[in-house]
Amino acid sequence: MPPEPYVSARVIAEHLDIQSRQVLAMTRAGKLPAHPVDPTAARKQWRYKVSEVDAAINSHGINSNGLGQSADQTDNKTRQPRHQKGK
Repeated sequence: MPPEPYVSARVIAEHLDIQSRQVLAMTRAGKLPAHPVDPTAARKQWRYKVSEVDAAINSHGINSNGLGQSADQTDNKTRQPRHQKGK
């Protein structure tokens, strides 16, 4: 059996039915396993293995918004509108 290929964030986004930006945000948050193309680069390009991503999602209970809870249950109490920041 040939080794599993690495795929881009776009492919993972299609697989999970989410946007590529969400995949990258989940990667930076440590919720999705990824492999940097150049670990020393300031701006990382990530590659994924579908089996590793599926295993992470199944073991951590991550849903499509990247959290362990639904989007309507998120806590936005600490957020302020831009015009009120710093007040």
